[in-house]
Amino acid sequence: MNPEFVAQLTAAVVLAIGVRTAIGATRHPSSRIQMFTRLVGALAILLVVRLIAPFGGWGDWFVWVWLAACAVSVAAAYRAAVAWPDLPSRGAAPRAATVRLAIWSAILLLVTSALTVPGLLLG
Repeated sequence: MNPEFVAQLTAAVVLAIGVRTAIGATRHPSSRIQMFTRLVGALAILLVVRLIAPFGGWGDWFVWVWLAACAVSVAAAYRAAVAWPDLPSRGAAPRAATVRLAIWSAILLLVTSALTVPGLLLG
């Protein structure tokens, strides 16, 4: 098997996990923090896959899979915005959700800065 195909297939599986996280964010969230944490996690997965995975151009199949994942994530964000006013700001376990939000945000910041800052400095 071609190593690029294996990398794209692995990235597609990771994207499927990210889409599942985005859709799950709007299914019965107990608080705004919990919903926001799941959406940030899905965004982190989308961005990391975009920065790491080999795309191969517009004719390749993987870019269309990534764009479909982006569309599903946008639809999940819309559903979250509609449900936002009805949710309490804190749920039954706000500390655990806040810790998860902090961890996902830190991972997102570290990975994107580690991948983009060297490119800015070298370019």
